[in-house]
Amino acid sequence: SDSIPHKKQVNLGAVTLKNLISKYRGNDKAIAILLSRVDDFNRASQDTLPQLINSTEAEINNTLPQGRIIKQSIPVVRLKVERLGSGAIKAESINNIKAESINKIQGKSTNTIKAESINKIKVESINTIKAESINKIQAKPINTIKAESINTIKAESIHKIKPQSIKSTSATHVKVSDQELAKQSRRSQDIIKSLGFLSSDQKDILVKSISSSKGSQLILKFVTQATQLNNAESTKAKHMAQNDVASIKNISLEVLEEYKEKIQRASTKSQVDELVAEAKKVVNSNKETLVNQANGKKQEIAKLENLSNDEMLRYNTAIDNIVKQYNEGKLNITDAMNALNSIKQAAQEVAQKNLQKQYAKKIERISLKGLALSKKAKEIYEKHKSILPTPGYYA
Repeated sequence: SDSIPHKKQVNLGAVTLKNLISKYRGNDKAIAILLSRVDDFNRASQDTLPQLINSTEAEINNTLPQGRIIKQSIPVVRLKVERLGSGAIKAESINNIKAESINKIQGKSTNTIKAESINKIKVESINTIKAESINKIQAKPINTIKAESINTIKAESIHKIKPQSIKSTSATHVKVSDQELAKQSRRSQDIIKSLGFLSSDQKDILVKSISSSKGSQLILKFVTQATQLNNAESTKAKHMAQNDVASIKNISLEVLEEYKEKIQRASTKSQVDELVAEAKKVVNSNKETLVNQANGKKQEIAKLENLSNDEMLRYNTAIDNIVKQYNEGKLNITDAMNALNSIKQAAQEVAQKNLQKQYAKKIERISLKGLALSKKAKEIYEKHKSILPTPGYYA
């Protein structure tokens, strides 16, 4: 039967949770507690993880008979897990389990079991443990269990999961009650539904698979693999989205960095898609703003009375070139706006010099002759005297 492809887990909390599950395998209450804290472990940072581990194990130990600490150095389930191909998983019953180089074993009713000069322990049947070359072992008998009707399970593709093909697996020494299993199933389905980077079809398949699962371990496997897949899909989607934003023509560095950061913080695929669309909208809005500014600068230059037609044409052409360079991606919005302002300023300076040339000589000539200025000349002089040069400037 098909399942989810294995993806490399990069979440330290998830790896720790997986190790704890392996450590407490065979203890249904412990497994239930661990499963209820999947979200906590996924979100745990390197600083908060030790405290989470301590509190979780303390809760687990409180559920055990006083003085009993579960440390499973010897597997209690006849189950062998192998990696197949690109992360596939195969579970099959085995007859022999070997434990080599065992230096310390912790068991029931004692904190430690001393094992000296142990070269090999071979579990030849699920009820019999044969120990060779053991000088001394201080321990009480270890309870054993049977795992029956374990069918081969392969994980290949999330898209090909068929809930009906998953067979129930019994691999715990105390059967999980129907009530506890139902509670675990509901929590796990809620976790699947909350994963923001899985498609609706993927979620539906996983929810149905969990709903029809009869074993705690199988449910946990679906949740773990789904979380790994979601993390991988998140990384992939965000990387592609950031590249899409970076490829937008005319986007400024400020806008690019802003949206790359927003995309990195997104928690769902839909949020990522919305941010890409929003970035494109911002850039398009900038284009409209630039065109409006360009037209406005042309109108302001046209109002300057002392520019020749050739000068007017030259500045309008310069404005058009700025808009063209922006559309070609050679200028971002900030540089383009600054360029438009510079063109307008240059036109104003030329108009001012033209005004000086037009009136300065006439006013200077009248003043040197001692003639009174006409009313019109006085108006011109008063209006422009702040920008006119001193007498003799154009002599």
